[in-house]
Amino acid sequence: GMDSVLSDIAMDRTSGATALALRGLDAMGMLAEILPENAAEAEFLVIDLVRRLHGLRPAMGAISAQAVRTAIKARASVVANRARWSDALRKSVAEDRETAQRADHDIAELCERLLTTDDTVATCSSSATVERVLTAIQPKQIYIGEGHRLGDGVAAATRLAEKNLALQVVPDGALPVVAAEATAVLIGADQVFADGSVVNRCGSFSLALSAHRHDIPLYVVCQQMKLTGQKDAPLEVRRELLHNLPDGVPGYAPVFDTTPPDLVSNIVTENGCMTAAEAGAKGKMIAQMLDRILDTGKF
Repeated sequence: GMDSVLSDIAMDRTSGATALALRGLDAMGMLAEILPENAAEAEFLVIDLVRRLHGLRPAMGAISAQAVRTAIKARASVVANRARWSDALRKSVAEDRETAQRADHDIAELCERLLTTDDTVATCSSSATVERVLTAIQPKQIYIGEGHRLGDGVAAATRLAEKNLALQVVPDGALPVVAAEATAVLIGADQVFADGSVVNRCGSFSLALSAHRHDIPLYVVCQQMKLTGQKDAPLEVRRELLHNLPDGVPGYAPVFDTTPPDLVSNIVTENGCMTAAEAGAKGKMIAQMLDRILDTGKF
């Protein structure tokens, strides 16, 4: 049931932000089937679910950002068309799930204006959106960073190799070295803050600095749900990724880092190509609504 889905989201340490946001939509779809007829009671339950989703993984801002977008759309139908909350939420969930399923295809088409088969692309970690773009573009060489023993880069390389793309896997620490040979850097995003800063798997910031040093563009590709408009967020840390530490020696293993907006050339979502500042601004309304929901329990 819905509680099981929420528990899975809270415990999942392998899925990306998009997958977790879609599971949040699953929970909203389940809620739509049990909402009461009374509009005020139904709205209370929708708001409560948005708050619960946010509390599960605050570092994964896309989960609550998507929930807010879906809830706002449903509420607009309730207010304007006198629709029942159950019908409005069910329709909104279905539409947003369809948009998310189509988004990576649309992003890949937009990226055909930025990248060509003549490019050598450096990336890191694993992103379904990045993989879709690389599959569409088929650059002549791909470098994929692997770090923290998470296996993300290797997993991405395995999938791309099955599509006969030319690639090499390198340690995250070597990404600045291969960036010198690249003509573009391409990364995904777990969320984009209000100022246009990009949160992504650790290693992205060093790769962005390398791109800047070598004067090559850094493109961020992500679904619109990642434009959270938050000012900041806690970044998940997993000490267990550091093995065999000496007794008494602390360990710090952040899973994500933040790339400042001045290092980002463009951010591409299914709704278009924009600057980091423009992407940050697009998320601010969602962030303001989320803050209102968290503070007051109302839209």
